[in-house]
Amino acid sequence: MTVAQTSLLAYAQVKSRLNGRRLQVYEAIKMLEPVDNLRISEYLELPINQITGRVNELMHMGLIQEEMKAKNRNGREAIFWSHKNLNDDNLVKIARENKPEWEYDRKGNRNR
Repeated sequence: MTVAQTSLLAYAQVKSRLNGRRLQVYEAIKMLEPVDNLRISEYLELPINQITGRVNELMHMGLIQEEMKAKNRNGREAIFWSHKNLNDDNLVKIARENKPEWEYDRKGNRNR
């Protein structure tokens, strides 16, 4: 398998783990970055509690990173997120890692 094929396969495996809300939040971060949880919540029209957990999961998966800390629209200190530019080695590593403790079904319900 060539490096390009390995990279595409790894990316597909990583993306397949991003289902439901996790995928929505990841795509919002990529589009709006640097962005804080409040802005993601407003953009996706979802309650903040549905955003913070997904952001935490994405961070632990190694797909997003803290870009900076600054004041958000409400004047409160917040973490602003951006997606990581992943090279082939990082993609393969993430794809091979164990799945998180939980997954979500198509309706966004948490399964253990």
